Amino acid sequence: MLNASRGGIVDETAILHCMQAKHFTYIADTIEGEPPINAALLSQPDIIVTPHSGSLTEEAEVAMMHTAIKNLLAGKPAPRQSA
Repeated sequence: MLNASRGGIVDETAILHCMQAKHFTYIADTIEGEPPINAALLSQPDIIVTPHSGSLTEEAEVAMMHTAIKNLLAGKPAPRQSA
């Protein structure tokens, strides 16, 4: 299973149970919580977690810049950043 969106989107407890039953490997570009809430999930041998870098491609960066410029020119406010 691959999660490239947000950590809270998936049920990490359910994923842990499936991993313990050897149903699949979990690849996550992000997990819920900083620091991670589910330490048991991270201790599984079949998990790969990246530092939320899935969007760090040239194409994604250019698309984000184009969207930001388009929104700026349209007078749309920038989204609030969470603390």
